[in-house]
This record gives sequence, C-alpha cells and structure tokens, in this order.
Amino acid sequence: MKKRQEISSDKKKSVSLNLECWMWDLVEEVESNRSKFFRDLLLEKIKLELINEKLMTETDTVSELLGEVYLNIIQYKRKLMTATTDRKPIRRLGIKNGSEEFSKKAISIHMENWLWDIAAKIAPNRSVLFKDLLLQKMKKDLFTAGIVNENVAVGHEHADQFVKLTAARKINKKVS
Repeated sequence: MKKRQEISSDKKKSVSLNLECWMWDLVEEVESNRSKFFRDLLLEKIKLELINEKLMTETDTVSELLGEVYLNIIQYKRKLMTATTDRKPIRRLGIKNGSEEFSKKAISIHMENWLWDIAAKIAPNRSVLFKDLLLQKMKKDLFTAGIVNENVAVGHEHADQFVKLTAARKINKKVS
C-alpha cells in the first residue's frame, strides 16, 4: 500500500489572468518570466504592509505564515472601513476601443497555492488585482525617477518609459 502524500504548500497552481495586450507586452519586455514578475509584485505588496505594521523588517522574507497574518490585517481593515464609511458600489467602465492593444488576452501564471489563496481573498477578481499592482509599480517607479507627477494616472502611454527605466536599472545592477 502506498502512503498518501501530503500536498505541499509549495505546490504551484496555474491561473489565467485577463489583462490588456499592452500590459502583457510590457511584462514580457521587463521580465522574461511572467509568473516571477507577478509573484514578486504580490510579495512586495504583502511585505510593505507587514513592514508598515512593524511585523517584519526589510531583510525578512514573506512566508506562508506571514501571508496569513497579512490576510488578517486586510480583513480587519476592511471591517473598519465598512463600519466607518457608507460605501457605494464602484462601476468600472470598459474601454470601447477597437484597438488591439486594449483587447484583453488570458495567459496562465504559475504561483504557489498559498499565494493564489491570498490573492483570491484580497480581491475577488485576481486579474484586476494584478492589473492594479502593475499600475501601482509603474507609478511608484516613474514617480521615484522623477518622470511623472504624483497625481498622474499611469497607463499605456507610460509603458515605454517604464521599460526604459527598468532596463537602465538592470544595466546598473550588472555594472555594480
């Protein structure tokens, strides 16, 4: 008789994300491994929140246990927000442009199960979550470099600048 194998928390799962074509093109130019890029974005979001709450330091790495702590913090903050504000539903308007760069394309991303679980609990639509993470990363990096203002809405028109900035950083890393 074979022993049943426990499913490891490191086991990876594949989930499709629907993002605009220009976003997929951007990710392809910035990072050769899409899954690693989106995994790093999610881990960076978790790490920043845990550092702000003084639950970890810059040198620590995010583990599955810290991921659960992060979820508890997010759930607590959501309860506070719903108790203190009268929220109205937000309606997102889709782009009605026939341009191919704005059409959506589904591509599979591979990440550990526990990270997908966190992503599902943070936002019901994982594609929107990762789209928002990508746009936040673009805005933060472009603002830090002094290319855009803090109040600017970052979009496809800033993609080339973000790619050039990221390429310059990679070159500087290799040189030093």
